[in-house]
Amino acid sequence: MLDIPAAGTIIPKEEINKAPILQIQVKSNLTEFNQVIEGLAVEKNTQLRINACGLIGSRRNRSDGCTIIGSQENNANGEIFNDFVIPNTDAGIGKRHMIIKYNMDNKSYYLRDLGDGSGTFVRLDVPLVNQH
Repeated sequence: MLDIPAAGTIIPKEEINKAPILQIQVKSNLTEFNQVIEGLAVEKNTQLRINACGLIGSRRNRSDGCTIIGSQENNANGEIFNDFVIPNTDAGIGKRHMIIKYNMDNKSYYLRDLGDGSGTFVRLDVPLVNQH
C-alpha cells in the first residue's frame, strides 16, 4: 500500500478537489497537533501543504499521491529524488526517509518510514481509535 508508485501513476483531478489537505508546520522544538517535533535543519516557520497529488510545490513535481521526504536532492541520474529535502545536517535523516501517501478509498493520508535513517516518530495530541 505505501510503496513508492511506479512512474505514470496520476491522481484524477476530481479526487484532488474533494480530498482534504494535510498541513504540517514547523514552529518550535515543542509541537502541537500536525506539527513536526524536531527538524532543526528546516526553517522554523516551514509549512508543508499536502493534497491528494502530494506536496503542493513539490521538488519532485509528480501527481502520484505521494510526498517523499529525505536528505538527498537528486538520484544517480540527476532526477529530483524527494518532494521535500531536509539537509543532511540532522543526524539520522535518510536519503529517502519517509513517505506520506494519500489513499483514495478512504480519503486518508498514511505515513511510513522507509527504513533509511534513524526512524520516523509521530506525536499524537488527540486520542487514537484503533479500528481493527
